[in-house]
Formats: sequence, C-alpha cells, structure tokens
Amino acid sequence: MRDDGLVGRWSSASLEQGAMEAGTIGFLPDGTGWYELANVYSSSVDRFGWSTPAPGRLRLRVLRLLELRWPGAPAPAGQPPPAPRSPADARPRLTGDRPQDETWEAHYRVGAALDVAGAAVTVLAFDRPFGFDARFALVSRDTAPGDDPTSHLAPWR
Repeated sequence: MRDDGLVGRWSSASLEQGAMEAGTIGFLPDGTGWYELANVYSSSVDRFGWSTPAPGRLRLRVLRLLELRWPGAPAPAGQPPPAPRSPADARPRLTGDRPQDETWEAHYRVGAALDVAGAAVTVLAFDRPFGFDARFALVSRDTAPGDDPTSHLAPWR
C-alpha cells in the first residue's frame, strides 16, 4: 500500500536558514524514490523502495548508495586531487556506488507550515530523521526518475 499524497519532490532547503547542506527526497508513483544530501562540493544519494504499511507510517527499504563529487571540490584526505577538468564541464562525477539493504520506518504527517521566509508551504514531517532531515517542504508533485540527481550516471537496476 502507498499513500499517493507523498508522491513528489520535497526539500529541506527552504526550512533551514543558512544551512550548509540540504536534503531532497523524491517519491515516485511506482514505489521507488531517492534521498539526496547535497552541499557545494558533493552529494550522496540513497535510492529506495517505499510503502505505507499503515496510515501515517512510512517504510523505506534503502537499496543503493551513490556518492558524487562536483568539479573543483577539494580531494578527500589521503586521496590525490582530481584531474584538471574543463571549466565548461560542470557535471559531477560518480565516486561511490554501493548496494545497501537497510529498512527505515517512521511515522509521518503532511500539513501546512511556514518556511524560513514566512511563505506558506506544504511540509512532510517524520518523527525521526532520515539521513539528516526530518522535515521537507513540497517542491513539486510532478516528479520522474530523471529527477534523481544520479539518474544520468547510474541507471536504476
């Protein structure tokens, strides 16, 4: 069973003033989705299957973790710096791709709230964080597999 009210793209960015990173979670109608935690240099994307086994209860089965680094990002400690790239090439590169098999569950609610600028938003709130976020504002109800920021680098399997 799936709650179609979750379908869409949701982001923590408008709810966290001055945050150095933000989370985006996408729920597709077919029961798949992703969570991206992104900052200026890198991002990680958890791909998952999702269901709502009971009203107000969300279950995610995390299947894959993908990691990206953006051009110009400093090299992680102990690694050589990235090879020079063309300034015109602004695409990230895939630096990690690991299978996962984790289940996460939480109670959730969808309701009205205000973002940090005082604008009315629809918020998805979990009773415990997924990744670093427990609250997300609706960005768009229209979402597709191509909205996953890693879709062009690693096809869904």
